[in-house]
Amino acid sequence: MVGVFTHKSSEWGDHSDDFFFSGSRFGNPNVWVCSGSRRKRAAALILLICLFTATSATAWEIPCHSYGLSVGNSTDFMGLRLNLADRRVETVDGISFSLLPPADNGRARYRGLTVGIVGTSGHRVDGVSANILGLGVDRLCGVGISLGKTEGIELRGVGFGLLSHACMDTRGIGLAGMAVVGSTLQGLFASGMMVAAGTIRGVALGPTSVQGNALQGVFVSGLSVMGKEISGICAAPFVRAERLSGISIAVFNSAHRLNGVQVGLLNHAGNNPRWLKWLPLLNFHLE
Repeated sequence: MVGVFTHKSSEWGDHSDDFFFSGSRFGNPNVWVCSGSRRKRAAALILLICLFTATSATAWEIPCHSYGLSVGNSTDFMGLRLNLADRRVETVDGISFSLLPPADNGRARYRGLTVGIVGTSGHRVDGVSANILGLGVDRLCGVGISLGKTEGIELRGVGFGLLSHACMDTRGIGLAGMAVVGSTLQGLFASGMMVAAGTIRGVALGPTSVQGNALQGVFVSGLSVMGKEISGICAAPFVRAERLSGISIAVFNSAHRLNGVQVGLLNHAGNNPRWLKWLPLLNFHLE
């Protein structure tokens, strides 16, 4: 059965395109589909509910408490959750959407997809979190995206911040428009300006600088690579290390202790004999 229902009323005006049903499409001629102005009214109603529940610390949960569709600040929920601002959330499994900055949300755990127009904060996110201004959680396992900055204590996966990515311990991929910083970085890291950490293991690309106490891997910069101990391959106009093990390619190379090869316009190896400390084009010391 295929049918079309139109509705005209002097009270509501002409909305002949607001409702229709199709038995062949939906299998049930009583299924109603909302379109046109009704969609706008539904969106406005959802926003009003969010505003009400945000001020009253309640939530509308359909079909029942704890799962389904939630409009408001449900603190323990599974399903689709729409909220104005998260507050004192415990666990959310599914899709969570919020508009305003969270408050007092340090214990929150999100599993699934989290979308924050302003940002997302909490204890842990397992899944994907997309935000406009910022993302700040203790632990992220998955993908974190922000047009501002991503920050936290631990990241296992991919973190992208248009301004910066700052996590104490990142294992995976860290990308940022300006800077990637942390205590320990393991994986692939690139930024529009600098990559800096206490320890970097993997590959780091920074147009202005790559620096840290211990660098192990491949490091490329448009200006400088600097570290207390560098093991691997370096390429930059200026490379400086207390101890360098591997290959360094630069205009000016400087290593207090060298165990490898320096290639550049001027190369300094502090542990070479006096007449071999400074050499043009090539210098080496093998232990």
